[in-house]
Amino acid sequence: MSESVESSSSEASSSEAPTGRVDAETLPLFSEGQIGGAEESRDLHTVKVLGEERRIPYDQLIAGYQKAEAADKKFRESAEQNKGFGRLQQENQELRASTEALLKQLKEDPFGVLGHESLGLDVDQMLYDKMNEKMEYEEMDEYERENLELKQRLERYEQQEKKVQEEKTKSESMARQEQYASTIKAALQQAGIAPTSDTIRLAASHLYHSAEQTGYPTITWKEMVERTKGSLKEQASAVYGTLPPEQLAEYLGDDVVQKIRKHDIQKVKNNFRLNQPDVKAENVKRMPQKQMSKDEFRSKMAKIKSSLA
Repeated sequence: MSESVESSSSEASSSEAPTGRVDAETLPLFSEGQIGGAEESRDLHTVKVLGEERRIPYDQLIAGYQKAEAADKKFRESAEQNKGFGRLQQENQELRASTEALLKQLKEDPFGVLGHESLGLDVDQMLYDKMNEKMEYEEMDEYERENLELKQRLERYEQQEKKVQEEKTKSESMARQEQYASTIKAALQQAGIAPTSDTIRLAASHLYHSAEQTGYPTITWKEMVERTKGSLKEQASAVYGTLPPEQLAEYLGDDVVQKIRKHDIQKVKNNFRLNQPDVKAENVKRMPQKQMSKDEFRSKMAKIKSSLA
């Protein structure tokens, strides 16, 4: 039952305290303590429930409305879930009904079902082949029938063995691929190359190309890494080689640019040290220091002044 409750302000004007329409279904959201203890609040609203007036604070009305909205949202979500479950049940029932109808039709008119154009089967030819096979079997003697059964059993056994062998080969191939991938990853990491999917694929391609003639790789892991480095350099040169310095620095980032600068500075320092002569301290001739008297110093300074005059 839904009965509206009209609210009005008791101590504030109608323009200061908004009034609204509240469903009676939201009333259980207010506890008895909240309703009974509302007399001392300044912002009270009179609500009428089933003919009985009650005084409720405005903030309690807002809280009750929010709770009602949350409950209504959960109810709608639950209804949507139930609706989806109902659709699945209906689809399941329809599928079961279709299956039962098909089985019934197969029992009542099997040739009509097999002869449907969607299957593309020649029922007459199937019947002729089956009857011919049955007649041939009946005309066989005991020895021929035994040979036929042995032949059929052998064919079934060979098919099973073939399937087992294919699964074994596939499993071994996947194990070898995983082993190669693990070894390639370790070799790249040891060489300082990040083992991403692209670098692993590139390194594996070098192994694959080396095995085209013999069927197995003919290069070492070190050679594979060196060829991978060469390929990465070619790719980097093709992508970044034509970029201006400022754009290249933007793409590489400040950290990479700083590493390159430090490397260049260290390279210059190393070259400077290599180009210096190998001079031993004991082979360096030191000139003896000569002390100058005061008279000699004054004479030398006088000569300098006269040359500047």
